[in-house]
Amino acid sequence: MASEKMSDDELRAFLGSKLGSTLNDDGNEISTIREENYNYYYGKPYGDERDGHSKFVTREAFEALEWTMPSLMRAFTSGDRVVSFTPMGPGDEGEAEQETDIVNHFIFTESDGFTVLYEGFKDALMYPNAYIKVYMDESKSVRTETYRGIDATGLVELDQIEGFEFLEASSRIEETEHGQIEVFDVKGKRVETRPKLCIDAVEPEKLRIDNEWTSLNLDGCPFICHEEKRSKTWLIQNGYDKKRLEELGCGDGNQKDWGSESVNRLFYADENSGDVDAPGMEEFWVREIIAMVDYDGDGIAERRKIVLIHDEIFENEEYYEQPYISLVTMLNSHRHVGYSLVESVKDLQRLSSQLIRQILDNAYRMGIQRKYIGDRALVPGITLDALEDVNNELIPVKDPSQIIDEQPNSVIQQLVPLTQSLNDIKKVRTGISPELSLDPNILRDSTAGAFMNALENASQRIELITRLMAETGIKWMMLKIHRLLREYMDIPKMIRIRGKWVSVNPGDWPERPNVDIAVGLGFNSRDKTIAAIMSILQVQQQAAVTGMVQNNNVFAALSELVKAYGYKAPEMFFTPPDQVPPKGPDPEAQAMQTQMRAQMEAVRAQQEAVANDRARVQIEAERHQLQIQKDMAAVEQKQRDLDQKEAQLNLDAMKTMADIQQKQEALNQKWADLELKYSQDLNQPGIGQ
Repeated sequence: MASEKMSDDELRAFLGSKLGSTLNDDGNEISTIREENYNYYYGKPYGDERDGHSKFVTREAFEALEWTMPSLMRAFTSGDRVVSFTPMGPGDEGEAEQETDIVNHFIFTESDGFTVLYEGFKDALMYPNAYIKVYMDESKSVRTETYRGIDATGLVELDQIEGFEFLEASSRIEETEHGQIEVFDVKGKRVETRPKLCIDAVEPEKLRIDNEWTSLNLDGCPFICHEEKRSKTWLIQNGYDKKRLEELGCGDGNQKDWGSESVNRLFYADENSGDVDAPGMEEFWVREIIAMVDYDGDGIAERRKIVLIHDEIFENEEYYEQPYISLVTMLNSHRHVGYSLVESVKDLQRLSSQLIRQILDNAYRMGIQRKYIGDRALVPGITLDALEDVNNELIPVKDPSQIIDEQPNSVIQQLVPLTQSLNDIKKVRTGISPELSLDPNILRDSTAGAFMNALENASQRIELITRLMAETGIKWMMLKIHRLLREYMDIPKMIRIRGKWVSVNPGDWPERPNVDIAVGLGFNSRDKTIAAIMSILQVQQQAAVTGMVQNNNVFAALSELVKAYGYKAPEMFFTPPDQVPPKGPDPEAQAMQTQMRAQMEAVRAQQEAVANDRARVQIEAERHQLQIQKDMAAVEQKQRDLDQKEAQLNLDAMKTMADIQQKQEALNQKWADLELKYSQDLNQPGIGQ
């Protein structure tokens, strides 16, 4: 039997109870770890420092994080397809590739993807968990527009524009070539709502997670709350009721009551905000909650988006998918909370700082030694202050033998090897060895192979971190962006992809549940990658004779070569096979063929002239003419053979011309013989009489 629908009071009570037991809440144990990690990263004092002693803080946390960041950013922003959509069947490869390019375009071109990834990766290396939010911003944009000297038709057209509202209008008479007309000066505002893909790195303390959730993937999490302060203007532009907000009042939300983590993070005095907000910029605490709750009373909990502003419900609707992804440096099995890179070196930084402080204190003692001063050393009127003042050049004393320098023992030689041991431990824990690429002694004393092997071994930890970031965070981000584009971008749009303008309509895309990951599969330096690709190109050249290598295969290898050199668009250097125009006939051979045909036409014309000249003797020379026709047929056959043998046009043509000339001479000789015989026959007695 279905229960009744929840009332607002019951819903608020349920949400309040969930908010009381969440991960990441400011001030709890995880929050304390984040604050401590932040302090270690910035090298803040530990709190046990003593006056008169060294307060030096080593920066293992800073070094480990900052040496990891370049590798991560290069892997995800170098232009390669780090994550690509998987084709769903034969013939879908092109569409999957294009959709991958378009999603990457929205991440890095139409959104601030580089900065978001930088902040997200840095949070993941510093804190147990980092969070990125992917959503469509449908807030209204308002801009003021002024039009001067428009006619009545233009006034009507403005009135018909959706979202345009007149603010001021005035008219005047203006002289034109057609006479006097009434024109208008108009001022108005245009209100537009255009979906915009947004990707934000969320402060970890502002995203509260159900404390029983044990998976890194948040898609099935029963309770997520994003707490943030929003200005009154922002809320109104996003569709929240202005009157309700004014009735609610800002209350405590008007005070910049930062949490302990925020106060610690904004440690410069200039970063502290004032207490007075400008009109319209008054701030409200906004809680965007994604929760599984049986609100309609049908016995089945559904995912709902509930927006609380100062504990008042301003939005409550069913929601398809939660917009958050989580990143970690090291994944803990069966736990949502991860383990950061900074946490792995905190104890080393603390111990290293203590050792360095002792070394410095010992060095100070050796350089500025204390003195033992007996009572009999001082003359009347000379105090110890006079001895301690380094500006005093002359100090009268009664007995100098009563002033003895302290002789501290040096412990530097014993402590320095310990600091080196700690540095070796840090390399093992983090996999970061910057000296491999910086130390000239290592480069001088190592062979190329040994150096590359050491570099590959040192990169394995970073490689695993990169793979984990791709498999968990970036993979989920790509899938969420793909879904948002399909849902909101249903109008064709021109986008420049890989040097070409293409029309895309994400509304027509199919749903794609799978992606391929192309990072963390092995380490290669740029030189090693280039050498490998060049070897592949050589093998392709040898295999091309067997038909095993096509133009697409060669272009793929050339594209990887261009990327290895650091360029993003292979199309700048090589034309894709599908864009290469079909190759026409050889112009030189075509010209030669035309010339030979002209020669053949000249021969035909000459033969026809000979035949016309000898038409008067056609009857008498019938049997001889038959032979001529046979010879002509042979000539024509040879001409057809010339058309079929373009590769030997010149040689065959010359030979044919020689044959024709020879036969023509024979024909002339025969004709001359015929004429002679005919003449002889006429001169014989009895003929012609």
